[in-house]
Amino acid sequence: MTDYLFVYGTLRKDIMGSQHALLADQARFYSMGSLCGKLYDLGGYPAAVESYDSHDQVFGEVYVLPDPEPLLAKLDEYEECSAGFPEPHEYRRTQRVIKLGGGFVWAWVYLYQRDVSGLDAIMSGNYGSYDRQRQDFA
Repeated sequence: MTDYLFVYGTLRKDIMGSQHALLADQARFYSMGSLCGKLYDLGGYPAAVESYDSHDQVFGEVYVLPDPEPLLAKLDEYEECSAGFPEPHEYRRTQRVIKLGGGFVWAWVYLYQRDVSGLDAIMSGNYGSYDRQRQDFA
């Protein structure tokens, strides 16, 4: 079985966050994709939560994980959802259906676990374009 990872924020290649090099080294870009969910701005990074409305989409990248366990352990540390961090964690790694241009895959994704009341929604569902726009106005 192939393991996939869906990333929508600072791990995306167009964002080039601090951990993207790790992902690029240990995974292979597969496709652009989307998750049925809503995206919120937490300041320096985004938060995705599930939605049951098919119009709500979070856009990102799908990666194939040739050796998933070591990479996911490192990403759990980055997302602060490993056993070494106090609970409740901000994020939870789970598998969800990710829509691709020509089908679907089950992929690991980090979903936000806290209340989103009062957070700014990223209406486009695309953190890449939102982050660039935010920097233009800073």
